[in-house]
Amino acid sequence: MPFGSLGLGLSLGGRRVGDAGNMPATFTVTAGDGTKYVRVQVSETTTVTPAGGTSIRIGSSGEFVTTPLTLAANTNQDIYFKDAGSFTIPKRKLVTYLYLYSLGSSVITGDITGMKLTYLYLSSLGSSLTYGTNPLNITNTNGIKLLGNTVFATDAEYARLIHDAAIATWGGAYPFRIDAGTNDNCPDWDTVKSDVAVLRGKASWTIIPAAWLTTGGGSWPTNWYEYTGE
Repeated sequence: MPFGSLGLGLSLGGRRVGDAGNMPATFTVTAGDGTKYVRVQVSETTTVTPAGGTSIRIGSSGEFVTTPLTLAANTNQDIYFKDAGSFTIPKRKLVTYLYLYSLGSSVITGDITGMKLTYLYLSSLGSSLTYGTNPLNITNTNGIKLLGNTVFATDAEYARLIHDAAIATWGGAYPFRIDAGTNDNCPDWDTVKSDVAVLRGKASWTIIPAAWLTTGGGSWPTNWYEYTGE
């Protein structure tokens, strides 16, 4: 499901979320020059395995290899990738942190359903974001951030992420920041207001769609910020 620079197919299909967690997290690469990466944390020591022509390395230095590499538990690790193919982490539920930023001409597709995410960061990934549903457990102080030119494919997908965040566990009033296409495919206030009411007690929202402010028919406090796209 490519969009702009990157595609993430997050739909559940016929699988339960619990079942999906035991499935491999495979990122399929159609292009890569070795300068882009996917940042992850895993909950226990595991491996990442390249296939089909893709080579990888952990970190910004060293040789690219076509053999499995070890991912240490509970630490940020950047998986740099090169050339078409794929790389795989054995189980999605091991991935607790996902950071994707400015992948440029590289195109990646994958399915994050079943990942036990404590943090989600998507920035400058292209013209639309496809989102199905995902369990969230936001205990990382960086929260959820959707930045740059990433835009949801539909308002329903936008609303689904908000719902998932509302029913999620939040370890504190961590940021839920959306300044990516906040006025593009924005769900109607009536669609999200019940989830927003819950989220206001869980998350710290810093930038929000104009349609949700009191001046746009919503009920957000006047001291919260409106994203203008500037």
